[in-house]
Amino acid sequence: MEAIEEILKSYKHLRVVRELAINGPSTKYMLQKNTGIGPRELGKALEILMRHGWVSRDDYRPHKYRLNEGREDVGMLLELLRHHSYI
Repeated sequence: MEAIEEILKSYKHLRVVRELAINGPSTKYMLQKNTGIGPRELGKALEILMRHGWVSRDDYRPHKYRLNEGREDVGMLLELLRHHSYI
């Protein structure tokens, strides 16, 4: 599977990207609350996004997740989402 297909294979992954783009670094609890994604599915989405370098996790507890806006592909997706008023 291509990386972009795995990253964007579910609307849940897009919701995580959207939430982090709008509200910045967030704990897993806040991501669950604001996206409506259950803990198990959110964990899977975060794992995929982190594996591909789109999201990073702080070492401090509680862990905060942040979007890697420095990546060109992430920036391009954010630009597309802004163009469509999704973020």
